[in-house]
Amino acid sequence: MGVAYERVYFSRSQSEVYAINSDVSIYSRDSTNIRFSANGLRAGVIAPLGKLKVGLTGEYFFTGKAQTNNGVFSINDSGIITGTSGSAFVRIPPSAAVGASYLFSPEWMAAADVSGVFWNNYTSGGLLDTTARNNTALSFSAGGQFIPAPNLLTPKYWETINYRAGFRYSQLPLKTSSEFALTLGAGLPIGKGSGMFDVALELGKRSDTGYPGYSENFLNVILGFNGGQKWNKSNQGRY
Repeated sequence: MGVAYERVYFSRSQSEVYAINSDVSIYSRDSTNIRFSANGLRAGVIAPLGKLKVGLTGEYFFTGKAQTNNGVFSINDSGIITGTSGSAFVRIPPSAAVGASYLFSPEWMAAADVSGVFWNNYTSGGLLDTTARNNTALSFSAGGQFIPAPNLLTPKYWETINYRAGFRYSQLPLKTSSEFALTLGAGLPIGKGSGMFDVALELGKRSDTGYPGYSENFLNVILGFNGGQKWNKSNQGRY
């Protein structure tokens, strides 16, 4: 079981330059800046049931205050012509996920999860995008892991690597858009029980049924580190 505190920040700036041509060209710049920060909580629990493990996690963000500043500036003399400011309350949508893994043998393990982002709890305050969204954007993922020789006393290094593969399907906030991705990765052991360095490649495609013929491909390189030692041992030999 674990609980984490999160602090998130968001900033967006946009500028447009206008030109009025007459006897003397006059240029102006219209700039808008939005800043937002919020507090959040993430919690999760894993329940071991023999070879089966079931987990549940959730993430919730508290409402935060967004500030906006808009100004029209004269580029010729760098002076401000007019400006406005305002504020509104914004809330990031919460999310939750449930997953399970099963250890078929010391060499083979499989896992899957289902998650959702609850966009019906999103509040833009009129300052951020208010495009119609799904009430809940669902995602599904599944994958497997193979370790060639997990129990040998003196294995070769390649026999201790955690080889992984999986896929995921995700609905995006817009009702007509989604993405699909395939992932190949490996967990590289560091020392003896000192941790693992994770590296993975994710290749995917986003599409939107509202725009026939439109799609985009993406490639993600994922790096991570899992570390730590069991830090306490009782007299009975349990941690």
